[in-house]
Amino acid sequence: MTTPDRTIARPARGGGRGQICSWPGGVLWIGTSDYPGAVHAHHAIQLGFGDDEPLHFRTAEDAPSVPYLGSIIPADMPHALDGSGRRSAIVFVDPESAEGMGPRERAVPGSIAHLPEEAARAAARRIFDAWNQGHDCASLINATRTAVREL
Repeated sequence: MTTPDRTIARPARGGGRGQICSWPGGVLWIGTSDYPGAVHAHHAIQLGFGDDEPLHFRTAEDAPSVPYLGSIIPADMPHALDGSGRRSAIVFVDPESAEGMGPRERAVPGSIAHLPEEAARAAARRIFDAWNQGHDCASLINATRTAVREL
């Protein structure tokens, strides 16, 4: 059994504070992001949830930001988060893993997909409730993995 990792993260561009918890095949970043980030891409599938408000993502530096209650960003898709002071939960899952299969099937190639409102709110509530009860990674990982499976 592996021990969850816990670190404090600061975005490369912008500002904010957060916590990172990882497990084989996945990572959770949860915290507050204060400024728009730079457009980037990564091989993981990314799911994004706001605590009480939508998160805003864009797909190019000059593209407008679009609000999402819950989002799925396909692997290797350029995107940027504009946190603007919102509490955010960002989940990265390996697209080749069993855990990544559900999000991979819901992803829309070449586009950021909206999760259905009920599913997005349920996932966000599960993750943020765990964070509000304490910042231990074991509880956060359990809540996050359950939320991803239930999508």
